[in-house]
Amino acid sequence: MTKNKQPGYLAEDTRVKYHKPEKSFMQKAENIVDTLMRGAKNNAHLALNRLNFFISKAGKDLAESKELAKAKELLENLINKQKH
Repeated sequence: MTKNKQPGYLAEDTRVKYHKPEKSFMQKAENIVDTLMRGAKNNAHLALNRLNFFISKAGKDLAESKELAKAKELLENLINKQKH
């Protein structure tokens, strides 16, 4: 598998540079969003991309899938508010 070396390539940046704080996705949706937004320096798009990355990697092994779905919805709402 070849790695994409383009700067800003999200999947590579997420895999190499970002490691979620331990047990951060086992919290309430609001806390998950806060953690992701802190790590993404208040960039809702990046926070959502990171959440989607971990959801896709964990698959059916997610313990708190309902809270993660709520967190995803909250981030999408933030993105929509930023557009307007």
